[in-house]
Amino acid sequence: MPESLKNAIPRITAFDQIVWLRQNNGRWEFITLYEQPLAEGDIREKIRIDSAYMESLNRLGAFKMKRAEFSSQLPGLNQKSMEGIIRETLYKPLIVMNTVNNGAPDKGVILGVTKLSSILNIPWLNEVPYLSRMRVMDVESSELLFEIHSRDSEVTGTPIKQTYDIDTGTEKWEVSVEFFKYNRLLLLENIAPLVLVFGLCLTAVATLYIRSNLLKSAELAQITSEIENKNLDLQQEIRSKAEIFETMQKSESENRAIIDSVSDIIFEVDTRGDILFLSAAWQKVTGFAVKQSIGTNLFSLISPEDQNQQRKDFELLVTGNKDAYRNYTKLRSSEGRFRAVELAFSMIRTDENGTPRVVGTFTDIEDRRKAERALSVAEKKYRNIVENAPSGIYQMTPEGIYLSANFAFARILGYDAAEDILAGIKNANQSVYVSARDRINFIRELDEKGTISHHEAQVFRRDGSKIWINESARVVRDDQGNILYYEGSIEDITERKAQEEALHEAKVSSDLASRAKSEFLANMSHELRTPLNSIIGFSEIISAQAFGEINQPEYIEYAGNINESGKRLLKIINEILDISKIEAGNRQLNEGRVDIPKVVNACLELFSTKIEAGRMEITNMLDGIPKVIGEELAIKQVIMNIVSNAVKFTPSGGRLTLSYEVDKSGRLRVSFTDTGIGLDEHEIQKALSPFGQVDNELSRSGSGTGLGLTLVTSLMKLHDGDLEIFSQKGIGTTVTIVFPVERITISKDSETEKA
Repeated sequence: MPESLKNAIPRITAFDQIVWLRQNNGRWEFITLYEQPLAEGDIREKIRIDSAYMESLNRLGAFKMKRAEFSSQLPGLNQKSMEGIIRETLYKPLIVMNTVNNGAPDKGVILGVTKLSSILNIPWLNEVPYLSRMRVMDVESSELLFEIHSRDSEVTGTPIKQTYDIDTGTEKWEVSVEFFKYNRLLLLENIAPLVLVFGLCLTAVATLYIRSNLLKSAELAQITSEIENKNLDLQQEIRSKAEIFETMQKSESENRAIIDSVSDIIFEVDTRGDILFLSAAWQKVTGFAVKQSIGTNLFSLISPEDQNQQRKDFELLVTGNKDAYRNYTKLRSSEGRFRAVELAFSMIRTDENGTPRVVGTFTDIEDRRKAERALSVAEKKYRNIVENAPSGIYQMTPEGIYLSANFAFARILGYDAAEDILAGIKNANQSVYVSARDRINFIRELDEKGTISHHEAQVFRRDGSKIWINESARVVRDDQGNILYYEGSIEDITERKAQEEALHEAKVSSDLASRAKSEFLANMSHELRTPLNSIIGFSEIISAQAFGEINQPEYIEYAGNINESGKRLLKIINEILDISKIEAGNRQLNEGRVDIPKVVNACLELFSTKIEAGRMEITNMLDGIPKVIGEELAIKQVIMNIVSNAVKFTPSGGRLTLSYEVDKSGRLRVSFTDTGIGLDEHEIQKALSPFGQVDNELSRSGSGTGLGLTLVTSLMKLHDGDLEIFSQKGIGTTVTIVFPVERITISKDSETEKA
């Protein structure tokens, strides 16, 4: 409270508080102009300005007042009881209110808080109750402004009334006081001055604040304008800072998302190693929650055997005696195990408070270390395989420089170690391979195809001797398709080549001997048939007694035996001759369209006597079989030999079934199935060999040459066909002749239908 205000208001100390309530930019605020300090033990309560208080003023219409008014019903006017006080009315707080609005941009209400005892200031009022009623009225409007009553039950008698007029400067009030007459009439003598003082105080307060308001309106208006401008600037600054804060939050969120998306653990620790920050990868790798681990010492979470060394390196980094570094260690997980990690300390930074913080990362290398160990084991395993492989393995550039080789490669080329090859051979294409032309062709084909297998070539050994190798190689290229090197393997086949050469020479000699044998047999068979024909002819004349009757029957029987033996010998010679011609390549087919059923029926007719004698059942299912292109006589010989064996080796009462089919490849398969004695695998191979005969009881009943199936096989090969035999001992045998699809023709009936 300025001294000027104290001097301008007489007896201002009669007021406990003087408060100015004003409206500023739509908001109400208050300014305490005067406040009397409370003495020790004082029971007064100061007015507390809040929303409830403003609401009370609004209900009383304080903001719409046109004159000064009294009130004792506002918040904060409750007075505690005071021992020794008889008239509480004299000490009840009163508020004097008056509006301030003289065209200034700010309007408000002046509140003065006082008591009648303070206004009247009569010492003996504390001891003698005398006041009955006090009323304050506006003279012009006769409106009651203020009224108080005494509630002292001890007061009796007829009250005395006294009226006073008070000029407030803007209004005239009438103050009416009623009291009881006691022996102490001093009250009547002093009441008028007291009322006058009270009126003067009210007038002075109102006049002072009205003048003060007029004087400060302009200054307040200017201050208000400046404050409004400051508020606008402040609001703009607040909005700008809010935008910056929002941008920072968004950037921080994005940065955190980026950090959390990194698979490595990013961390910050203080200079003691206590964890200050961890990225989301921490929980993925260790299983520990991030919040749980914040504040934990970093080095307590790594492998115990590494902790001391890691702490020493960290201290050197913090003190500036060591640069950023990384090394391998193990990090504890929530499972109680340790995972292999790469620990890296990258930088030291200071936060906003200037505190140093060390930034680092953990890289989970558990899977990589496992892969490295597995790769090392596999590499060692395969290196042992390569080093101990019997084949020579190498890597070579296109220029012929060996990049690597195993011991077997060196041994094949006559070197003691692979290092001798790498150091001694500068161009293998020229110095190792015997034929330079063959090597050039090999490299060209390898570049085109990318791989070559089982290429045979001659190479020089270290001592100059030549050996044969079997080489396989492939091209190794980079991502752009450029040739990096060739890798391959070689095998020493010198011994095998020598064996092949000897075998080839033996085969040539064998072929020559076989051809000579075939030619000899053909010539000898031809020479034998001439006398045999004479023997057969003369034996037939004798047995037929063409030149007269022979008296000795034995001669006739002998002549028949000679004839039969001659024919059998002639058949053998003819079969040998046919086989020899086939082996010698002199047998030519006289091809035509062959009707298989017709040939089969002719053969069965020739064996009809034996079939009837053995009560053999014939089932012929060859109807509709297509015709084949071939030699009818040769096919007849094939069928004759097959049917002959079936009849010969099938017990009495057996069965022979003839059938056919066209398989998926289009070949014609004609099968002869009997219920004979059957053969095992060894007997089948023997029966197919020249002069091979199977010994059994039935074979003794009709001897043969053992050339039947051999001739059948040879004749079927002439037709580009095959002979197949399937047999089971005691069940029977199925012999199948197979004609290729090229020899199957369409019947005339089918051709007519198509036409």
